[in-house]
Amino acid sequence: MTKERLTHTCEYFLRLVRAGAGLSEEPLPDKPDDVEWKDLFLLSDKHSLAAVTCRALPLLPSAPDEETAAAWKKANDVCIHADMQQLWAWEEIRETLAAKGLRLLPLKGLHTKYLYPETYLRLMGDLDILYEKSRFPELKKEMEGLGYTFQTNTLGSHHQVFFRPPVTDVEMHADLLPSVSPFAGYYADPWAKAIPTEEEGVFRFSAEDEYIFMLLHAYKHFRGAGSGVRTILDFCLFRKKHPDIPDKNYVAEELQKLEKLGAAQGEAPDALRAFAQSVSDMETRWFQGEISLSDGDLPVFADGVYGKVENIWTQGVRKKGKTRYLFSRLFPPFKVMQSGWPVLRKLPFLLPFCWIARLFRGMFRRRKQIAREYRFVRHSGEEKR
Repeated sequence: MTKERLTHTCEYFLRLVRAGAGLSEEPLPDKPDDVEWKDLFLLSDKHSLAAVTCRALPLLPSAPDEETAAAWKKANDVCIHADMQQLWAWEEIRETLAAKGLRLLPLKGLHTKYLYPETYLRLMGDLDILYEKSRFPELKKEMEGLGYTFQTNTLGSHHQVFFRPPVTDVEMHADLLPSVSPFAGYYADPWAKAIPTEEEGVFRFSAEDEYIFMLLHAYKHFRGAGSGVRTILDFCLFRKKHPDIPDKNYVAEELQKLEKLGAAQGEAPDALRAFAQSVSDMETRWFQGEISLSDGDLPVFADGVYGKVENIWTQGVRKKGKTRYLFSRLFPPFKVMQSGWPVLRKLPFLLPFCWIARLFRGMFRRRKQIAREYRFVRHSGEEKR
């Protein structure tokens, strides 16, 4: 696809997103001649926005071809079904755990979906919920009573995963950020900023603190594999509901606190404020007024909703060089290892044995992924700066 055609496709895709998300009431023009319906659907699907763009299709002067329209409707139906199933699962979990006096705080998509005109428009891969770490045994017992299986390999992580067939994944977060995050100290007490709601056992953040958490979560993705259009749409819909929040003094003061923590871990001194400005800039150019795309925007459209893992590998090679990067992947530092091997917190001298166990586990469980990463790094032309 030529750059011009890609630009036209992305611009028209944004028009569909605007209309479907309720951000624009302007009549939709017909698609440009060099834009294909199939490409628009694939772009929508890649960014988990097929339901949003499908909602805009009845507003178009002309309809997609029959095959693409059927694929769009199928993707839309999947989103509706998944939304019903996930919200039912959330209500079941909330009622069961609240009856036992456990506090819960819905995170990420489970909160963000209510910014959209219809909840099914905001697809979630799983349910993210903050719980009280000290009450994990009770939580585990109740979740298993509801038919969920605890994924034991997540013990010691900042979130514990429960799965119930056929498709329900629940990430129970003991902490708001992983311990390896340069900003983890900000949420030393993850419940310090929680506010009770009218629903029994359910808590929330203030709008200001919700914005800060959204920003930190998005920053992690953009700095890692990358992120997609849906993330910027989330921020745009948040700003629509809370137009003054990003500019409040409280937010600026808290971002400065976070940047001090980050700077001590090697982050740029103004990293978060610069990122917030970048997000605001994309919101304006994509979803307000005349659509304007820069060359730097196009990789975001190409990468999909959560970016590409190759972006992380490339960054690692650029920063460390091939040899040091591969060594760090084979033998991660203690701080990284203790997240997945909680025994190290009490017995740190076991680190070499945990390295060996990790290598063997990877050989049996992730052999293809490891081989793919090794080939990518070996053939990479990037050298350490």
